[in-house]
Amino acid sequence: MFFSFESRVPFLDYRLVEKTLAVDGDLVINKGWTKYILREAMRGILPENIRQRKDKIGFMTPEDEWFRESHFQTYINDLLTSESFLSRNIVDVDKARTLYQKHLNKQVQASKEIWKWIHLENWYRKFID
Repeated sequence: MFFSFESRVPFLDYRLVEKTLAVDGDLVINKGWTKYILREAMRGILPENIRQRKDKIGFMTPEDEWFRESHFQTYINDLLTSESFLSRNIVDVDKARTLYQKHLNKQVQASKEIWKWIHLENWYRKFID
């Protein structure tokens, strides 16, 4: 999955999707167990240690590295110096620029903050301006 997309083809059948969207919520999450109906359907098919595992987590996207690439640097620097971003007075621009420079220098991982700046500014441009 590190270099590709994950595919869950058996779960893409529209009939299965429609059926699972219509089931009662207790069949989706039951007493803290997610995917309850799927886990029950796999009883006796999967080994119990797999069927009942709770430690599975998704994979992370490498946005920390993406935001250091030249095309993102141009985009983010243009955003941080744009008249609209500067005039909003929502984000302390000097602190944002300093944080982004530290991110570029690999002193910090600031991708969560960078995403917030990007999405906030784009939201304002689309819905407010």
